[in-house]
Amino acid sequence: MVGFSYPYTRDPVTGLSSAVKCAPVFSLKIETDNAAFEDDPNEELARLLEKAAQRLRAGYVRDSLRDANGNTVGSWDTGRKAQR
Repeated sequence: MVGFSYPYTRDPVTGLSSAVKCAPVFSLKIETDNAAFEDDPNEELARLLEKAAQRLRAGYVRDSLRDANGNTVGSWDTGRKAQR
């Protein structure tokens, strides 16, 4: 998952490396190629997004997503560390 990372970049003139602090990035991944998405894929996707929104409001910074059949189909991550 995406989080705080510090990649290095090399100055083309001096050849020196320096760390670059990246801003947090929100990431979301949902795989939609299973049975829970067959009947009404938009409804299942909306359900998963609503669940993620509920968890985000509750203070979570990352979580997995389970379809209506209980299968893990994705995850989301705010790119921040938990405050709790």
